[in-house]
Amino acid sequence: LDHQIHLQNGSTSVLELSQQRVQLSKRNPPLSPFARVEELTRELSEIRQETQFYRQSFGNLQKL
Repeated sequence: LDHQIHLQNGSTSVLELSQQRVQLSKRNPPLSPFARVEELTRELSEIRQETQFYRQSFGNLQKL
């Protein structure tokens, strides 16, 4: 599923942890504390949406 999302130029928490993306993030300069809080808030929202998607998908599979 992550691969299909990647093919559509999407992202998941698993894809964000890929070696390539981790290396890219290491090259970027550190963020200010305020910018880091904004980034973490955005990431938390994305993870919550992803979790909701997987819960719904799992529930739909259980119904089959």
